[in-house]
Amino acid sequence: MDLEVNPSHDNINPRIIGYSPTDGASNLPINTEIKIIFSESMNKTSVKNALQFNGAYTLDWNENTTELTISPVTSYQYDTSYTVILENTATDLFGNPLEEGIELTFSTEKKQEV
Repeated sequence: MDLEVNPSHDNINPRIIGYSPTDGASNLPINTEIKIIFSESMNKTSVKNALQFNGAYTLDWNENTTELTISPVTSYQYDTSYTVILENTATDLFGNPLEEGIELTFSTEKKQEV
């Protein structure tokens, strides 16, 4: 007897279960990475399209596409505020949108006088 295995369709909206830095964080190093952790595997293209960030960045994922790292291409400017927005249009692998998007703002350290 042959069994055909079909994954059941997931109709649960993914959630953001963690991120860093925290919203409103200040005095961060100018090379701070931003991390977002999801409750389930995400569609990379949909996340990229739903992401807004006022800095030049690269996106790196863990193997399961549940942890996203946003890294600056070059160091951020000193004493500057940055905002990351991830809209709820980002989807999991089954096309379910994020339960809720996030907006977080952080600022970088002041340049040290030598």
